[in-house]
Amino acid sequence: MASRPVSLGSDSRESVTGYRELKYDAFRALAYVDGGGSKLVSRRNLVYRRFKDLASHLSLEANAYDAVLDGEIVKLDNSGRAFSWI
Repeated sequence: MASRPVSLGSDSRESVTGYRELKYDAFRALAYVDGGGSKLVSRRNLVYRRFKDLASHLSLEANAYDAVLDGEIVKLDNSGRAFSWI
């Protein structure tokens, strides 16, 4: 998730503008796209088999023959709220 600009406004002691990043309960993962295939790997170098559909979509959407993507796997409900379980 990209950082978003925020302003604390005039109610705070000082008017401060900065950036914040939303934090969700998620699985940390590296996605390895290699020659049209892909896999999702945990910090402990274990392959996430429960996310096979996501891994196959990444190989199609990455628009690259070889790539490594670093991120988190998060499931949102229809309101955009993160589920605490995946």
